[in-house]
Amino acid sequence: MCATAASGAGLPGGAAWLSHVTDGGGADELGLVIRLLPSQVVVGVIGEVDMASAPDLGCLLGALVDRGHTDLVLDLAGLNFMDGSGLHVIADIAARLGQAGVVLRIRSPSVMTRWLLDFSEVSGSVTFEPSDPAVVGLGSATCRRQLHDCQCRGRCSTS
Repeated sequence: MCATAASGAGLPGGAAWLSHVTDGGGADELGLVIRLLPSQVVVGVIGEVDMASAPDLGCLLGALVDRGHTDLVLDLAGLNFMDGSGLHVIADIAARLGQAGVVLRIRSPSVMTRWLLDFSEVSGSVTFEPSDPAVVGLGSATCRRQLHDCQCRGRCSTS
């Protein structure tokens, strides 16, 4: 099943957010921020993509492609950790887009994430791009704070 919550309230550029929180909470959180632009969809990944959260990312990306959104950008500026299950999701969606003659774009990967994508040979089926200063950073501290506030609704500590 896909992530459980969606809202455009309070996020930059009217973005919607979807969220998955694993049993561990806190550091194990995955936040997905979706920004629908006229010509593309930017999916900001915040937190960790692991065995518990990768299915939500895969479900979201698959649903976007199923609905005809093939100009996808994965903004990884807010990604803290990704294991093999996250790489698998990226490889799968890149393959689906490749069948349609489109290339998945990955924005702002960390050095380690870029190395993992290169090492696993996923980088051959995606295009990398730097941060776009004209677009509000979906992995920015401000966006993460707003996402945290939306998810917690006063239940979490503010530190």
